[in-house]
Amino acid sequence: MDKFKKFVLFPLLTITLFFSVFFLFLQINYYPPILMYHSLGTPPVETPQVEKEIFKQQLRYLKEHGFKVILVEELAESIKKRKIERKVVAITFDDGYKNNLEAAELLKEFGFPATIFVIVNKINEEGYLGEEDLKYILANTPVNIGSHTLNHKYLPSLSLFELEKEIFLSKKILENMLGREINAFSYPLGGFNREALKIVEKAGYKCGFTTNRGKGKNIFALKRIKITNNDVGLNLWAKLSGFYHIFKRARRPY
Repeated sequence: MDKFKKFVLFPLLTITLFFSVFFLFLQINYYPPILMYHSLGTPPVETPQVEKEIFKQQLRYLKEHGFKVILVEELAESIKKRKIERKVVAITFDDGYKNNLEAAELLKEFGFPATIFVIVNKINEEGYLGEEDLKYILANTPVNIGSHTLNHKYLPSLSLFELEKEIFLSKKILENMLGREINAFSYPLGGFNREALKIVEKAGYKCGFTTNRGKGKNIFALKRIKITNNDVGLNLWAKLSGFYHIFKRARRPY
């Protein structure tokens, strides 16, 4: 009996305890994947891009593997209420490049909502979405629009006055232009500080999005995962697992 306890029972209990603790650790640290894209194809400036066919392949993976794609506001609300479903994902695009119009049409084809965060003072510039493009997207696709500031400035480097201008004014201009509330905000380069977080909330946004610089499950500093051409197969599976951030070193927000 003593040998049974020593060589069978105790090791078995130890292994069971280890896996129980590890499983609990994973459950506590589960983080719903929020995908971050920039350009669908070649952008007007150097920035991350995903080829159209790869993007379609990634969307097809979501569809075939039963992922539920929701808007960022809905996902933020579920995080706030601590009612996070498994296999739920949100899709975002930063900067508002012209080729995001084609991305919106593909998302419509798959029936997936998403959010494009636009740089307000780039609207109507060459290579970027125009006012009519934004109105078309809102009227004809499941894609929403969010703010990516007025000028894409690194927020931690700005004065309080400049912060308020980039955050408040970009929201007001977009709302006047598009005739609807703008509820989501994306931090340029993922950078933020305490003042920026407070102003985003004060301005009336419902959620804010950064990169892996995010602060846990703070709905005004939610982490996102950069998606590239390499994210197919096992890579994409890992990024959609909900545990990708656990094993990735978080960068400082500023």
